[in-house]
Amino acid sequence: VFHSWVLQYLSEEERSQLAAQIAKCARDRDLAWISVEPPGTIPGLSGPVVDPDAGPAALLTLTLFRQRRRSDRVLARTHPHLAWMEWLERETGADARQPRTPTRSPHE
Repeated sequence: VFHSWVLQYLSEEERSQLAAQIAKCARDRDLAWISVEPPGTIPGLSGPVVDPDAGPAALLTLTLFRQRRRSDRVLARTHPHLAWMEWLERETGADARQPRTPTRSPHE
């Protein structure tokens, strides 16, 4: 499942219903939920605090449902229109996490 900049247009109740429907779909299969959304819009996900003085940003998130277990990861902060992306972690080997430097657009 993938979406970007959709949840801000839904009510809190509608967001919860969507999250419940995605979890229901994952009951019988493994499922990946990838999103690019403003902080605080994905039910059940707590992300890093975004500095409001740093300008607008969204979060690239990965929620995995494996064997009915949910795990959430915030992968990056992004410009709202993906003009830049700052990786917060990357996976190498056995889930080792290493900070990454921001990737900026040459047009910025």
